[in-house]
Formats: sequence, C-alpha cells, structure tokens
Amino acid sequence: MSEYVDREPNIEDGRTRPIDNSDHRHGPFSGLHRFLGGFPTAFFSFALVTDFVYMQSAELQWQYFSIWLITAALIMGGLAVVAGIVDWATGGARGRGGFGWHFGLTILALLVGLLNAFVHSRDGWIAVVPQGILLSLLTVILLYAGGFLGAMFNRSRTDNMESRA
Repeated sequence: MSEYVDREPNIEDGRTRPIDNSDHRHGPFSGLHRFLGGFPTAFFSFALVTDFVYMQSAELQWQYFSIWLITAALIMGGLAVVAGIVDWATGGARGRGGFGWHFGLTILALLVGLLNAFVHSRDGWIAVVPQGILLSLLTVILLYAGGFLGAMFNRSRTDNMESRA
C-alpha cells in the first residue's frame, strides 16, 4: 500500500521530488494549539476595549460584556494550553527554543486573567476602574508577548531547517 508523499516541483527539469519532512517537529496537536490560541488573545483584547468603553460611558452592559469575554477567554485559553501540553508531550513542541517562555507567559496571562475575572465580578464602577483595566492590559501584554516569542522561536527554527536543506 503506498503512502501519500508531499512533493515539491524541481525547477531544473520540471519533475517533482518528495519533500523531506523528517526534521519538522509539528505534532498532531500543533494546528489545534495554534487555532485555539487565537481565541483567548482576541477575547482578552476585546475585553480591554469594552473596559475602556465602560469607563467612558458607565453603561453596565459593557461591564457584562467584559466579564463574558474574560470567561470565554479563560475557557478557550485552558483548551489551548491542554492542546499545547499534548503537542509537547507527543514530541511536537520539543526542540523549540522558546517553548518554555511561551508556555510560562501564557500560564501567567491566564492566571492574571482569572484574577481579572474575580475583579470584574464585583458590582459597578469598582469592578472595572482602575484595577480591571490594569489587569486586562497586563493580560493582553502577557499574551501578546508569549504568542510573539512562541512564533518567533518557531519561525527561527523553521528558517534554520530551510537553510540546511
């Protein structure tokens, strides 16, 4: 039984040759981890926006939007962390230099987000201003930093592999 083999074109003679994927360390959950990782980033970012809108309008619905977004971000972030751990355990993330920083900053961001959810659970103005906004901002900064480091180290590893080929 023949297996499917990725092929790339050979410029010189127009034929195709098999792509060597032996050094690519993407596990079976790598794509799922990347897919799920975008949700908490978007939800926490929008929660920060709704915090600022609430600060300007004092309309309680914006506070409710914030806590809903924070809760959704924590749920999706937990799923992304589980997918990332499974990806690491199956060998998909091993050898990535920035994995520890990415993982650490993501966990720290989710813990700050959890504290932020507790702060946003209070009533009225004190639920958002000033602690809620500061915690939302810190959470977003941590998530973006962790995502940037994870992408940067993954990209540099991929670029190094391509330069060896």
